Amino acid sequence: MSDYYPGRFLGGSYKDGMTAQPSPFSSDPKLNELVEKARHHKMTPKEIYEQKVSWIYGMQDLDKPGMSIEEIKAHLAKQGIVDPG
Repeated sequence: MSDYYPGRFLGGSYKDGMTAQPSPFSSDPKLNELVEKARHHKMTPKEIYEQKVSWIYGMQDLDKPGMSIEEIKAHLAKQGIVDPG
């Protein structure tokens, strides 16, 4: 088993029964409040679509000219995946 796992930076180990749960990284109460709010946010269909487009755009090879955002959206539309917004 590899020594890497997401929770190792939180001071635990698999042997300790540690899971990769987020912990408060800040002493700033406002930041912790925003993190907690984001943790429980349910993405809307529009946000999921935009995330999908962003992921495809970001996964393109930087050494070759890729598709523009508009081209990606057109390609998705051809597959029946349309912007719900």
